[in-house]
Amino acid sequence: MRIVNRPHFPFLFILLLVSPLEMALGESEQIASGAEEDRKMDVTLKIYDDEGNPLSGASIEYIQYSHDFLIGLGAPCYDPYTASLLKAGGINYMELFLSWKATSDPNYFNCLKPHGYHAQSFKLTGHCLVWMVGSYPEKPHADPYNLPEHVKRLKYNELKTELRSHLLQTVSQYKDWITYWTINEPFWRYADPFHLTNEQWIEICEISVKTIKEVHPEGKI
Repeated sequence: MRIVNRPHFPFLFILLLVSPLEMALGESEQIASGAEEDRKMDVTLKIYDDEGNPLSGASIEYIQYSHDFLIGLGAPCYDPYTASLLKAGGINYMELFLSWKATSDPNYFNCLKPHGYHAQSFKLTGHCLVWMVGSYPEKPHADPYNLPEHVKRLKYNELKTELRSHLLQTVSQYKDWITYWTINEPFWRYADPFHLTNEQWIEICEISVKTIKEVHPEGKI
């Protein structure tokens, strides 16, 4: 069996290639053993000074905070059977799409069911918390579809207040199951429907990081 990596539809292609029959015939054990072999290798660390010269005779200390090797995809609505198939196929990581607009839907949490993924030992990321996609080159006046309607009309100071509220609510709701958080591309020029200055975007990032850490101190950003 071969898992095809397609950037926009990884979940679809994995499901097409991983059938319950294959799992019943022991394919999952083959996948797991192959993944274990392919994920391990020797690594050499080279340390350089500020001028790019290799350091010799230096005493180097390091701490490895995690031994995880994460392979995953964007999380679909949770289904225990589908999640079991993905887990058996070597998938151990899920990104939960937590954009401002998506999380404003009261039914969205019940669709994702982060507690379900967490119970099956998936590592979870809360993804796209501050992604404000606006215009693309081919659509210079595109609607920022990741924002609730009222947010699109906010002034900068109002935006900061509303952003903090969004983060407080979303991080509080999901933090019990999330390991990682991503702010995601605020400086990308097509992700700025507000046309903020670099200084304003830096402030947006600072607000985001501080608020996430305030609610979820052990979370990784």
